Amino acid sequence: MSRIQRRKLLKLSVAGGAGLVGTVVGAASSGAAATIDIKHSSMSAIVMGTGAASETITVSTTGGGLFEFGGDAGRSLRIRNAATGKTTTFKPDHDGETYATDHVTIFTGSLEEVPSMDGLVDVRTPEGSESSVTVSGSYSGDTGIFTDRTFAPYVVELLDGSGAVVATTDEKVYGTNYEWEFDQDGATATITRDEEVDENWLVEFEIENDLSGDTRAISHEDGDDVFEIPLDELHVEDGEYEWELVIYNGPNSSNEDIAIRLPGGDEQLVTIGAVDEDTGDDSGTTESTGGSDSSESDDNSSGDESDDDSASSADEVPGFGSVATIAGLTGGYALLRRSENET
Repeated sequence: MSRIQRRKLLKLSVAGGAGLVGTVVGAASSGAAATIDIKHSSMSAIVMGTGAASETITVSTTGGGLFEFGGDAGRSLRIRNAATGKTTTFKPDHDGETYATDHVTIFTGSLEEVPSMDGLVDVRTPEGSESSVTVSGSYSGDTGIFTDRTFAPYVVELLDGSGAVVATTDEKVYGTNYEWEFDQDGATATITRDEEVDENWLVEFEIENDLSGDTRAISHEDGDDVFEIPLDELHVEDGEYEWELVIYNGPNSSNEDIAIRLPGGDEQLVTIGAVDEDTGDDSGTTESTGGSDSSESDDNSSGDESDDDSASSADEVPGFGSVATIAGLTGGYALLRRSENET
């Protein structure tokens, strides 16, 4: 299995258009009529809040080209729930930077809880996946679109200045605002099963450390309150392991069918086999929620941006160490990005 990798989503100061690589298709400033093709990308991130997680919506160009977004590009993104028809539209600030990008990541938490929409759309600049910048702007329409249901099919549309559709994705099911808890009691781990998970969907539990790892399909059926994971049936050495629960929208284990991934970090490990007695009387039993109140900022006193203070002022999300909190978010939300080679 591939190594589970997580890292901070950083807010970088990258000048728009600097070091452009590739071809800009349908450049707004050129009046070009070139076609822009976009799709849902398997390059994903998780939004972790207090007791809940959401899979971000990430779209990319299909041919490796770039398109302009933000500032005077005059474009916006409309996200549509294909089942209900409800939509919300993100419009970048006109006086912001304009970027040439091949990836756009969209925050999928509770927009209604966010007083400022700044920082909820992120673009990858041509320098590569490490160069991600935040696009400032605002949402309109149904800001509760991601909290109406846990699982729903979404379509992303790129609009021009007149509101006409320039490009659109197909439908893809995403899990958003998934409330969950994790518990281990001896050789059994349990994770909350949302009632909207279909019994025909594939669910896999992955564990890994520096020595070994394994993946197991988890049996479940309608009416179950939890996923029950028999840890003693995993073929790994004794020890502590990071884990991830992957829920697919269907019976297949392709990246395109992933609806949501629930991650356990280094403070939410599973223990396989013998436990070191030095860990205390409760070493055989652990319990944790998907997020934690400890991730909430006491205040916004770190408003003066400083590279020297960034590490100490970042909030703590259990199991992930210091994680930068997105500007404007309440409830201690943080984006946790995976490093994936897929586009």
